[in-house]
Amino acid sequence: MSGHVCAAVLAATLPIPAKTVPARPAELPTEPASFVASPDAQTRIAMDPTLPDTVDGWRLGHVVGTGGNATVYHATRGGHRAAVKVTKRGADDPRLVERALKEATAASLVAHPNVVEVKSAGLLPDGRPYLVTELLEGEPLDHVLAERRSLPWPVAVAVLDDAAAALEAVHARGIVHRDVKPANVFLARAGETVRAKLLDFGLALLGAPGQPVPQTGTGAVPGTPEYASPEQARGAALDAASDLYALGVVTFELLAGALPFQARSGSGLLRLHAWAPAPPIGEIADVPARLARLVDAMLQKDVARRPASAAAVRRELRSVRVPREVHDGIWGALLFSWLARERAGRTLWERLLGPRR
Repeated sequence: MSGHVCAAVLAATLPIPAKTVPARPAELPTEPASFVASPDAQTRIAMDPTLPDTVDGWRLGHVVGTGGNATVYHATRGGHRAAVKVTKRGADDPRLVERALKEATAASLVAHPNVVEVKSAGLLPDGRPYLVTELLEGEPLDHVLAERRSLPWPVAVAVLDDAAAALEAVHARGIVHRDVKPANVFLARAGETVRAKLLDFGLALLGAPGQPVPQTGTGAVPGTPEYASPEQARGAALDAASDLYALGVVTFELLAGALPFQARSGSGLLRLHAWAPAPPIGEIADVPARLARLVDAMLQKDVARRPASAAAVRRELRSVRVPREVHDGIWGALLFSWLARERAGRTLWERLLGPRR
């Protein structure tokens, strides 16, 4: 078994066996996740000699993964496990500290099964921020797409429903996530079930529920250009509708195996998101008509023409007839068998894919 960290370097993960997605260099683990003894401690000390053995009572173990600005450690306390994310030495940019603290503040405001749980956060004696989160097992959605490009529409519906549930809870607290993308959606496995969880609130905007929040910063547009809403691309104030647009882009990608817009640069992508109409998903992917109408509505340039809320997205999803296996949670077991290149039951897969409407 090997370990990795998602692109957001937020939740440390212990992936399932037979992982087939190639890890990028920044995501390669320092030690196998199956080791929790002295070799890991030695590696950890060599990487960061000033790091204490315990952070907020959590004893640090092996390195699960590392990214550009932070490292994630497996940690234990009283028989419980957690992920501890620590900013790297030298990464003392005040903006990184601000982002880490904002991430902790925003995520801690939301207690929901589809949002990664933040246990605590603070500053190390040397001033570096840390974040303690739940330890997740499974796959980040961007790794799934890197291998398979798209998902069967019933599975995409299940992921969309979970992500919309997370956004419903987030928006109820006046939070605009501002960076909804596959790297920040994690397919967390618990037994034979899978639950999508929303990660990384480092770019979140905090305001009042239902009220637009002005964007912060100057210069480059914060967020990821591939998933930026029109109003985000234009630098306008944002509300829940911006996250719903980004979720529409994610859903489009899950169904079509490609993004709705392609450009040579981030600025080119932002211009397309700001002004160009998205191609109708029904012309690219064979999906139920009601699902196609929902995705097309989420990608409208005019905020007033998008679904009114994440709750409205979930209500509309209820009108998309999906196989019983999705409702029963069996889709998770099928998905992970599929990702591991094992043979899933052909009859069950045919039922899962179902007739097109």
